[in-house]
Amino acid sequence: MRSEYLREWLPLFSRAFRSLADCRGGGAFASLNEVNSADLLVAVADFFTRVHGLRWIAVSGIVDKTVIVIFRGDGGRDIGRLADACFYDVGVAGGHRNLARAEFPLSAVPEGLRPGEFVLKRLETRKLRPKKGGENPTDLAERGVA
Repeated sequence: MRSEYLREWLPLFSRAFRSLADCRGGGAFASLNEVNSADLLVAVADFFTRVHGLRWIAVSGIVDKTVIVIFRGDGGRDIGRLADACFYDVGVAGGHRNLARAEFPLSAVPEGLRPGEFVLKRLETRKLRPKKGGENPTDLAERGVA
């Protein structure tokens, strides 16, 4: 018998299910708060890729005062671009069409917001990088990209 998941990870999956929020574009978001390793976020995100009708998932957690967001997608949208659009201004973010990652310091989360709330807000209001020459970021939804 072979399993991809360890028994001690089950509480993480419970947290993910309880925090699961729908996002536009057929996506969802789950916040796990503090975790021991980013690998646990990857395991949870990979699990959600098997859910029928879920086009993309973002799973966040905090590892050593760093907020990490793991993105997975079905290829219908460029998940690396989505990660960059959400978090380029607070940390490092990017990846490939089907998988991506963002990392930023916990100190980047505004006072009064929990990290998961901050991530969800960013997923809902993602912006493109400003173009060279000082133009303001353009909302992806206004450009029909979202």
